[in-house]
Amino acid sequence: MFIKGLSGSRAVLAMVSALSLLLSALAPISGADAATAHRVRSVRVERNVTPSPEKDAAIVVDGATGKVLYERNADAIRYPASLTKMMTLYLLFEALEKGTISLDTPMYASSHAVAQSPTKLYVPLGTTIDVDTAIKAITVLSANDVAVIVAEALGGGSEATFADMMTMRAHQLGMTNSNFHNASGLPDLEQLTTARDMAILARHLAYDFPQYFHYFSATSVTFRGRRYSDHDHLLAEFDGTDGIKTGYTQLSGYNLVSSVVRDNKHVIGVVMGGPTAGVRDREMIELLSATFEVASQNPAYLADANVPWYGGAGPDGDLFKPNPGQDNYLVTYLDENKGRVPILARLRNAPNVPGAAPVIVAGGSETVGGASPLLRPVPGSPQIAEGDETLNASIVPLPKEETVKRWVVQIGTFANHAVAEARLSTLARRSVDLVGQAEHIVATLPARHGRLLYRARFGLFAEDEARGICAQMKRRHQTCVAVPQTPGANRG
Repeated sequence: MFIKGLSGSRAVLAMVSALSLLLSALAPISGADAATAHRVRSVRVERNVTPSPEKDAAIVVDGATGKVLYERNADAIRYPASLTKMMTLYLLFEALEKGTISLDTPMYASSHAVAQSPTKLYVPLGTTIDVDTAIKAITVLSANDVAVIVAEALGGGSEATFADMMTMRAHQLGMTNSNFHNASGLPDLEQLTTARDMAILARHLAYDFPQYFHYFSATSVTFRGRRYSDHDHLLAEFDGTDGIKTGYTQLSGYNLVSSVVRDNKHVIGVVMGGPTAGVRDREMIELLSATFEVASQNPAYLADANVPWYGGAGPDGDLFKPNPGQDNYLVTYLDENKGRVPILARLRNAPNVPGAAPVIVAGGSETVGGASPLLRPVPGSPQIAEGDETLNASIVPLPKEETVKRWVVQIGTFANHAVAEARLSTLARRSVDLVGQAEHIVATLPARHGRLLYRARFGLFAEDEARGICAQMKRRHQTCVAVPQTPGANRG
């Protein structure tokens, strides 16, 4: 456990914090300081482990027992990004089960909530959103503003208080290497977890609250007359997938937690730190395909799940053993079948029905066994954002044209690639409230005499998101233009 001595040092930290507050009371507080004071944490968690810059991690577990089937860097400290919202929803489901709120309870949108950077639902300031819609906005759209609305509703008006509640509950669930500092997963150096902790959380969400687990397979949410669609590609492309969450920031890379039920077997996979959404999805598909291939050869490899969210009674025995065990069958299979793992994917537009015949897609040269993780860019591949086109449409689906986020905010055109990158990084730091999770895109533009120009862009957004972000940038005297990202546009 990397967060040790937290309870023992809390009293000392509280005294130091109180003294700091007393001294600060003697100094004048500006209006801006007062407006943001509620966001400042009085006690910050001390940590002595820094996440590895390599980002990569993965784990596969038997959902019914928690037995570890495959792991790679499973206990390495990582940034969860929007996987954070799984914990936000866990506390929300607990509140629903206790009866402190109901699905039609309205929750108020504060100035702090509406100020969150995209992706967001753009709930208007001072209005409300009901719990049912809020859950869908989080599972489908990964709306940061709605995550904060939930946090303030359950945390007595304070996201900071709610984040402390998240961390405390996570540790009680056995997620001993996790620390939450906000409810959304927006960039924060104190927002920490591991692949193993995310697998633990996924199992608890599934079996503690089976009555709400269907929300993770929702494919759309409608709010104020507008329909938003999900970008978890495996829901449509990998047979049996029923959730649960994607995540991305520049710090984390592309993260994914998946739950799959086939033939009364339940498997949970976690992939973290992918260089693109497509590469991340492909690794998850290969790991899951290999798991079910091993299970088909050895029926006792996975326990019967009898998953309760499909009406079953649940697995037999203790669901959450302290040491559920592990084996090396899957690792051995992957090592012996590098590049030859059959990919079980659903035909595009095929009906999503239990028992539908899977499609066998030839495995590529990328492997996931042993020391050759798939989490590396395919040579020549673009850095794609969630919802963008992928390199292999038979494995990762292209969402419907009207639901894809294809707009970018362009902040300038430069003669040098490095300058364009630097400008994006500088503006991202200054405008994290606007572009905190956005991808940095440097698109090439042919110029005269064989030269290239470099367009610096943030993306990808829905059209209204891009225009709204650009409008706010202009109020800060930052030149920008909201434009559609041309399909197949060259990126530097």
